Amino acid sequence: MRTWFYTLARHAAARQRHAPGRRAGANVPLSGVSDLVARIRTETAPYLRSDFRDRFAAIRDSLDPDDQWLLVLRVTRKMSWRDIARVLGPETADASEAVIARETARLRKRYQKVKQVIRDRARAAGLVPDE
Repeated sequence: MRTWFYTLARHAAARQRHAPGRRAGANVPLSGVSDLVARIRTETAPYLRSDFRDRFAAIRDSLDPDDQWLLVLRVTRKMSWRDIARVLGPETADASEAVIARETARLRKRYQKVKQVIRDRARAAGLVPDE
């Protein structure tokens, strides 16, 4: 058992010694790290800027209320499609599995369409680059 542990330790040391990060030039000098940290602290990612978020919120608010509910339940609340189908689906409490499955498929398709509408509006507003 001890021999096997030594073999494992020797192989791990060899992997560490030959790791890509250990090559010459792969490490960044400390002066470069401080510049990078300063740049990260002063620059805000585009999706975190308040004007960017406000413009996306305006796009979301321009959607149909049912589509907004679908986004809230799926994205914000992270609900499963089955649960969303029960919330937004037929009003009957005793809906069969087949009805719920059809409603789930319908809501998934609707969600794809809503995402495409949001993507198109975001491109038109200049929030998302063209592909």
